[in-house]
Amino acid sequence: MTWLYLLKTKDEVSKVIQDFHKLVKTQFGKEIKTIRSDNGTEYLNQRVQNFFRENGIIHETTCVGTPQQNGIAERKKRHLLEMT
Repeated sequence: MTWLYLLKTKDEVSKVIQDFHKLVKTQFGKEIKTIRSDNGTEYLNQRVQNFFRENGIIHETTCVGTPQQNGIAERKKRHLLEMT
């Protein structure tokens, strides 16, 4: 499954992550265990990190300059761009 959220600015990431967490918990009865991201500041700020910690979510980051570490996301990104 894929969920796509179009954001105007990166500061919306924190709210979207919290809303997505509620959606998964409510609609599917599941907990998010791990989130993998690049080293973008929108994921590494204190607010997002506190949310991950409070909810027991492990936050993994990829090494800088290695998009191949996130192959699934890169392929999905390419697919979405080709569709549009």
